[in-house]
Amino acid sequence: DPGITAERLAALEARADPGFDVWLADGPWAQMVTDDRAFADQAGDVLGEPSPVIARSPVVIALQADQRSALESSCGATITWQCIGEQAGSLRVGLSTPDRGDGLIPLANATAGHFGTTRYSALDFEEPGFTQWFDQLTGLSRRTVQGRRSALATAVTQAGSFNVVGTLEAEAIALLRDREDWNAIYPEPMSTADVQLIPRAGLDSDAVLDRLVPPTAKALAASGWRSGSTEGAGSVPAGAPAGAPADLPPDPGLPSAGVLNALRDLW
Repeated sequence: DPGITAERLAALEARADPGFDVWLADGPWAQMVTDDRAFADQAGDVLGEPSPVIARSPVVIALQADQRSALESSCGATITWQCIGEQAGSLRVGLSTPDRGDGLIPLANATAGHFGTTRYSALDFEEPGFTQWFDQLTGLSRRTVQGRRSALATAVTQAGSFNVVGTLEAEAIALLRDREDWNAIYPEPMSTADVQLIPRAGLDSDAVLDRLVPPTAKALAASGWRSGSTEGAGSVPAGAPAGAPADLPPDPGLPSAGVLNALRDLW
């Protein structure tokens, strides 16, 4: 999981061998490593300059079809993360561990839904009511043993586990295709998982990235990820949930790396 790798990289000596040449990361993990190293007074770099974003996937809320009308009634027609957290006592809400990109990005998006903005800070976590809401939203996921599976994979393979899940569009395409018993919606504000290739420090990164970016982008596109380019936007992946937006915002809709690290610590 990228969070485990990030913690290991944060503790390495500068220019030490990280055990790989290039890291495929589905979120701002390189920036989070830099933030952790600065916080720990670890001088020097262990990572080189990341590639441009090569693939993107927005956050979706997947929910069992029989929950949708009840939630729409409870939430005032529009289902929001704020309302899901408030209703979590009568729901089985699933989120993957924030050591995973498909866990961290939905968790950050849910938190943005609570605050009404993607530009929140760690100080906002001290606001009255946030801790209770956060614990209600995440409690079942933290108590459930998911192993190597994502929350959505757990939900569709383990009956009775979760009935509302934060996930990514690409995973919803892979796991919910032709399943009429599950729906997916796109919450506001929107957040996206942006994939980059990150070389280790000291590597001839241009040569490596020139070789790896095209086939990696092609493989991700075949798996339901959208293009990382903002040019020629408007292509909705085949099998995307109903209501999928044609265009994604240029910004991933995430707080700073330091706030993401603080959010992981809350888990």
